[in-house]
Amino acid sequence: MSHATPQWRPESTRPEFLSDIRYCLTIIRILRQVSIPVDEIDPAHVARILWPAIRRQPALLLAALTRSCTAGLAPVRVGRRETPAADVDRSVRRWMAEQLRSSRRPHVVPAEEVVLTCLGEGLLKGTTACRALFDAVEQDLERWAERPHPMDKGVSTLSRMLNFSPLEHACLRLAVSCNTGLLTGNLLSHVQRPLRILQALSAALGHRNVHDVRAMLRREGAFLRSGLLDSYSEMHGAPQDLEDFLRLSRNGLLLLASGAQTMEAMAAIVLKELAPAQEQALHWPHLEDRSVMLDRLLRLAAADRQTGVNILLYGAPGTGKTQFATSLVQRAGLQGYAVAITDADGGAADRGDRLSSLTLTQLFAPA
Repeated sequence: MSHATPQWRPESTRPEFLSDIRYCLTIIRILRQVSIPVDEIDPAHVARILWPAIRRQPALLLAALTRSCTAGLAPVRVGRRETPAADVDRSVRRWMAEQLRSSRRPHVVPAEEVVLTCLGEGLLKGTTACRALFDAVEQDLERWAERPHPMDKGVSTLSRMLNFSPLEHACLRLAVSCNTGLLTGNLLSHVQRPLRILQALSAALGHRNVHDVRAMLRREGAFLRSGLLDSYSEMHGAPQDLEDFLRLSRNGLLLLASGAQTMEAMAAIVLKELAPAQEQALHWPHLEDRSVMLDRLLRLAAADRQTGVNILLYGAPGTGKTQFATSLVQRAGLQGYAVAITDADGGAADRGDRLSSLTLTQLFAPA
């Protein structure tokens, strides 16, 4: 990532900065607890996104760099150029000397990329020299992450409605943080394979019982079937990495980002009443016998408050399936709701978007 990485501020209450803090906590927990391939991870980028927390520990920061220099710094790659170990040592020591002459905290971002690279490698490799520093950084992030986020109430409301467990509630809150901050990049995409995703989620959520996390990840479970996540969509298939898994669905993001905090406000966003059927769609002689049968089926199901009653209409595009379904609902004297048929770009919605829309519509539709 470039030097233009947004710099969140610990003292800020801006929602996007609170999301970034929780995202950073997720990153540091995973990198410190889970064994993942780090060869393709840019260590300077890792240190750069954590820098607002690192710079608040000047004594531990200088101590970590001093120990690293004493242990012997290895050559580092900055961009496409490899910096020899002697030059790395000289640059780091010069930067530390500048900080010792100043009574202020280190600059917002170090001018020397090698400083960030050394710190990032210390975290990625779990070196003893940097352990105390990142212990303190993680503790600070944990404290800051507990501050209320404007979307927390919506997450709690949905979790209650869907009977989510505390673990599922925490995972939904984590997904919101990973989808609504300013920090971008693909750090979570390096967490691949089911077992690593499982271990990483366990670390990120601070939940030691991996069996509970595995149960949450069941495809038929309430969490993945809630329609709030984009997991297992037709376009993306099964999630290939943790970034995929935590991606909110279009409907989930719309709902949670709306600021709605009550069931009524959420229902107003989710529910789309069916438009009245065109007049000619109500009189199809060749479907009349089936219309009578389906009308009776719908009326009985509604009277008995039955769920799971499905009617499959088959036909080529443009043959009137939607109009016929709308006419059936009107004929039975019921209120119908539409499921999303287009995506954010106006194209045909994939199966994941449709399923998400259906699930949320069923949740919010009046009984």
